[in-house]
Amino acid sequence: MSINPSSTARKNLLSSSLALALTMLSHCANAEQAITVSDVYVRAMPPTAQNTAGYMQIHNHSKQPVSLIKAESPIAKNVELHLSKMSEGVMKMIQQKEIMVPAEGSTHLKPGGLHIMFLGLNEPSKAGSKTTLKLTFSNGEQLTVDASIMKTPNPRGDMKHVQK
Repeated sequence: MSINPSSTARKNLLSSSLALALTMLSHCANAEQAITVSDVYVRAMPPTAQNTAGYMQIHNHSKQPVSLIKAESPIAKNVELHLSKMSEGVMKMIQQKEIMVPAEGSTHLKPGGLHIMFLGLNEPSKAGSKTTLKLTFSNGEQLTVDASIMKTPNPRGDMKHVQK
């Protein structure tokens, strides 16, 4: 005995399968867009400078908190996550294991606070040029973004940085 589904049953099955596939694709696309970044830039420095810093706004569109856990760039030998903190009149840079981004929120990396530190520059960070940054997050997501290198004023004046 063979079963031959009717034309209507085949159409319903095909429609259901298509709807399920589209729902799954939509869910995957949204998962890929959990993290976005904006306002990405790296501070231009004099040609003899060995280090510089990068800044951005990180947006988390998911319902779970995530962390930036790693940054990489061809512009420097080492790239670290840092927090600048004033202590006894000296700005200290404290290396961070991660930078948290709250669920459905954002974290601003900015001068005088959280930032990405580029140590041992491979080339001068010249205003008007660009570099790339590869960002890795705790949810497994990786983003590669372009960063403009810009001359920016130091809002706190010339302070000594002591790496802790």
